[in-house]
Amino acid sequence: MDETGDYTFENTAQAGYPKVVEIELYLKRDEGVDTVTVYIYDGVGWYDAGTITPDFNYSFKTLDVSSILDTFTKINAAKMYLHYNI
Repeated sequence: MDETGDYTFENTAQAGYPKVVEIELYLKRDEGVDTVTVYIYDGVGWYDAGTITPDFNYSFKTLDVSSILDTFTKINAAKMYLHYNI
């Protein structure tokens, strides 16, 4: 099991509820890695945000995490880790 993470994000001074929250990753498929599962921490618990299938060349991939990070408080507490599915 290959993992990397506890990535944090810059805090925002905004308050309330965001309309859309997306995570954008710039990645490529390495030998032996078929997919990457993204996990998001919202200040309380870790959640499976979805699985990405990387391309063979570097490219941007986007996941909508609005259902997990549905307040700016959760965005400010957010962390992310990646699980490389071999």
